[in-house]
Amino acid sequence: MNLQAKKTIAREFILLILMTLIGIAFFLCTFLYNFYTENQVNQKDQEIKSKTLIADSLSNVFDKHKKKQSWIYDKLIEEFNVDNNYTQEKAWNQLLKVAKSNNTRIKWTTTWVSDLTPFLKKIGFNTPESFQSFILKYEISSDVTRNKQLAIELKRETSTLNKEKIILQEKILNIDKQINLGIGAFVICFVIIFFMRYIYYGIRWSVKTLKQEPV
Repeated sequence: MNLQAKKTIAREFILLILMTLIGIAFFLCTFLYNFYTENQVNQKDQEIKSKTLIADSLSNVFDKHKKKQSWIYDKLIEEFNVDNNYTQEKAWNQLLKVAKSNNTRIKWTTTWVSDLTPFLKKIGFNTPESFQSFILKYEISSDVTRNKQLAIELKRETSTLNKEKIILQEKILNIDKQINLGIGAFVICFVIIFFMRYIYYGIRWSVKTLKQEPV
């Protein structure tokens, strides 16, 4: 084997090693990509958990108050034949008005004595003070309402964050995709280098041929 052939084989071998290293480097880069993407997923997950915890804390008070109001309203409509227009909000506002006016004891012993007082005792309010305390305690104040709105906004944000998290999770490469990308990088390098080499050789040969003097 002459020296020129040896040089050609050595050059081809070096190019093959170079293309293989590029493919391996690209394969290893997919791990860095996955690490970065998984880190983003974890950050989104932590943000979702934090916002969900705050939202639940803010809405729990409102939900508890609303549940208590619904409970006493349901008891009322079970006990009395009320009009369909007598909504929970209307009933609660009437009871709240009495509780805030400090007339609960008076009504307990006068106007309510034949109907509402026995009913309230039946569902667990043995004194007018206990009933008044219940109504005042479970009033939905402006602060409670505002916190509920904040909770709703936070839940919207967590919904958006959750969608972003899912998109990021779908971008994480499994091992098959990582291998395919490494092989793809090798093949692309091979094709590019192959064509570039022969274009270079063709141009060099053409220039050399043009420079030759006619015999």
